[in-house]
Amino acid sequence: NKCNVGYGFVNMTSPKATLRLHKAFHKQPWEAFNSRKICEVTYARLQ
Repeated sequence: NKCNVGYGFVNMTSPKATLRLHKAFHKQPWEAFNSRKICEVTYARLQ
């Protein structure tokens, strides 16, 4: 298909915000789009 790869980077403001984002998105499907991709949230030391 002609979709993007789906990488994104988010700079978090606190550990609590990081946990909220992880709980909301990790292993969730992208139901708003015609895609079977599952979101995987992980951290990076360098961007």
